[in-house]
Amino acid sequence: MKPKPDSRARELPSRLEQVKWAAWFFGIVLVGAALRLFGLTTYPIWYDEGATFYIMQLVPQPWRLFSIEWTTDPPLIPLLGYLWYALVEGLTGMEQASPASEWTLRLFPWAFSVATIPLVYALARELACPKRAALIAMALTAVAPFHIYYAQEVRPYATMTVFGLAALICALRALRRGGRLPWIGMVVLLVLAMYNHFFWIWYWFALNVFFLAWFAVHRAKLVPWTVSQAVAVVGSLGALYMGFAIDAVTREIPTPWYPDLLWTDGLLTFKTFFAGYSGERTVYLSLFVLGVAACLYGLYALRRRPTAIALLLLVGGIPLLANLTLWQLRDFSFYQHRLFILTSLMVYILAGAGMAALPRRGVRWAVIGLFLVLTLPSLHSHYYRDFHPSPRHRLGVRHIVDNRGIAQHLRAHGQDGDAILHLSHLTHIPIRHYYLPVEQHTAGWTDQEREALINSFPMEAIWENLGSLPERIDVMAAAADRIWLVVAGWNPEQRDITAEIMVRWLDHNGVRLDRLAFEGAVLYLYDMRPPPETGVVYVADWMER
Repeated sequence: MKPKPDSRARELPSRLEQVKWAAWFFGIVLVGAALRLFGLTTYPIWYDEGATFYIMQLVPQPWRLFSIEWTTDPPLIPLLGYLWYALVEGLTGMEQASPASEWTLRLFPWAFSVATIPLVYALARELACPKRAALIAMALTAVAPFHIYYAQEVRPYATMTVFGLAALICALRALRRGGRLPWIGMVVLLVLAMYNHFFWIWYWFALNVFFLAWFAVHRAKLVPWTVSQAVAVVGSLGALYMGFAIDAVTREIPTPWYPDLLWTDGLLTFKTFFAGYSGERTVYLSLFVLGVAACLYGLYALRRRPTAIALLLLVGGIPLLANLTLWQLRDFSFYQHRLFILTSLMVYILAGAGMAALPRRGVRWAVIGLFLVLTLPSLHSHYYRDFHPSPRHRLGVRHIVDNRGIAQHLRAHGQDGDAILHLSHLTHIPIRHYYLPVEQHTAGWTDQEREALINSFPMEAIWENLGSLPERIDVMAAAADRIWLVVAGWNPEQRDITAEIMVRWLDHNGVRLDRLAFEGAVLYLYDMRPPPETGVVYVADWMER
């Protein structure tokens, strides 16, 4: 008589396997969390984050969050940021612009970015990818400099990944298994994603293309799908209205912000998914080639899972290709690499599937190890802001000015009767609306500067509400005892003739007391109390000399 097998002996390897996978899972999440936490406040609040904080101040008048006379940003992130900041401030009593305040404010996008990592695993598994492929996709997300960058910025990109991934997971579960909860979850997440960022409309469109492509399989779900999409559209009407209104404004912008769009910019976006904005040519080219090869092999590995291939290619590819086409048909291009942050996650899942399917364990580990080794220089570039010098490689990323240091110096050395002037809203908005909320102005010569700013984005009411429309420096100089002038430009490596002329005018009409260099900016201090017999030389008179 044969002895019965010991059931406990069979369960032991299974439990050990589960522990091993759990260790990998939580280990990857912890590594990603640590990489995103490191250097969280190394760099100060910059222009875009200053705009977020300005909109957060509109929350007590919530109707302004939906008015394009007050903002062009979707309302969800300012609202969540306001609630988060109010909660922490109420519990701790911290002061605005303190180091603790800045660190706490950026914990908000950090938390969403960390949540993205396990959601990538969940989507990969929902697409029937093997566990190993899902873990590798998690790892690619955890160490990606591209995602770490936006985990440390108070903007709607880290949240876009969470709402987007969760919406896709709910959509797949609703189509496959039905049930009330997945349908409700999909609708809620579609609406949240739309109020998070107007660009979500492209991913939403791609999701519906996926449904139509697989209509023969999901024919029975036509009615609930149509109803859920209609409900989501109704719930998103406010965001859709704002999005289309702002799109109409961009059609009228005569001043380009970025270089003319090329088809090759799509390849640069793909490269950015793996290497971030690094300027290390050998590294980012190697990561690009490795990423392409892994994705192609991933398509081969998933050949028996056409649903997975369709979702990854459609949701990942349609927004990218549609925008490459759209912005080449218009005079003004608003193409930015960061807008495709959700596409990058589809790419990581494909690449993870490719790496996981390599036939030999040694080869598999060698490829993964090579990828991680090549990522290290890109991480170094991120933490030290050693970015590619070409604007085309970093579309949407600007040089970060030391707004924190400038504000600290102004707070410590300012006096009653001082006027704080900025040469650009690049420094005006973050310093005024986050670091030093006192009266400040943008300086100009004539009404032409006001017209130039409005032409760059033809929304005069918003510029007026921001307080960023340029004012004549001679008028402000006549009313001030001292003038602080912050000189900074969008491209600090280029010579700024306007700044040179303004400094010369102040040197002629006042007494320079100080000149301090900060990262990306120069701060001047002038005494504007001339002897009675001299008086102020007005701009028109001085320019004629």
